[in-house]
Amino acid sequence: MVYFFAFILIFLSIILPKNKFLSLLWIVYFIILFGFNSFNPDLWAYQNIYRLYQNGTYDGKLVDSGYILLMQSFQNFSYSFEQFFLFIAFVSVISIFYFINKFSKYRNLVFIPMLLYPFTLSVVQSRFFFSTSIVLIGLTFLERNTKIGKILFLLFILLASTIHFSSILYLILILATSNSFKKMYSFLLLGVVGIVLLIAGGELLNLTALSQGIQRYFIGSIEFKGLVFVSRVIFFRLGIIGLLHLAFKYFRDTFDETDLFLMKSVNIIMFITMIFELVNTEFERFSRIGFIALYILIFNITSRLK
Repeated sequence: MVYFFAFILIFLSIILPKNKFLSLLWIVYFIILFGFNSFNPDLWAYQNIYRLYQNGTYDGKLVDSGYILLMQSFQNFSYSFEQFFLFIAFVSVISIFYFINKFSKYRNLVFIPMLLYPFTLSVVQSRFFFSTSIVLIGLTFLERNTKIGKILFLLFILLASTIHFSSILYLILILATSNSFKKMYSFLLLGVVGIVLLIAGGELLNLTALSQGIQRYFIGSIEFKGLVFVSRVIFFRLGIIGLLHLAFKYFRDTFDETDLFLMKSVNIIMFITMIFELVNTEFERFSRIGFIALYILIFNITSRLK
């Protein structure tokens, strides 16, 4: 039944790419897939954490203050985990819809590739998905390229990092407001070096842990090096960056200021993901909001081609 409705939505979206009622159906469909996904392998773990916090017996590794505070708020009103999880699904999907709706008139077309990737993976890692949906809201303010817009973006990133701390990496998207690609890539390289130095500086406090960490990550990458390097890094990271620059070179008149901002955001995300994914394939998840922005950009550009 899930596949049947997906097929119907995809078919109708091709015919009615701007239809608002169809967009509403997509939202409901995404919320159902997310909030009622009983096949989610991480669901039991989050359910157990919720129960243990409710009993005051949790002693695990979860320290993200925003997520903990949200759990406790729901528990104070005696809400079940299912209600809590449905709330996360609702807020996440609505936030993503807001982002897509702001930057694209063809939102129903954008939903089609998003359903295939990254939505089907993101709903499994629900806490990270929740945090990145907050990042996307922050990007809508950053696109304004004003002082208040940048401040609001930083605040949304900080909020997202309280849900899943790794979202702090998206701070580097501030470079999407750079005036030139040359300036953006220069600062991007400096940013990557700075992140590496911060990580190394923390690890250097324990040289044994540093040695073990390097061995663990690089050995894990060596096993999949061919697959990661060829299919992900070359095609889905560098390939996307290169193709976007080619599109901008030959179809510059189809890009408006919003598209240019989206292009810079996509390239930054793909570049950062590519660098860290060579060390650990878990960094794949950081590329997912880049693909949502990429889908928007593709439909925006192709709609203006003569």
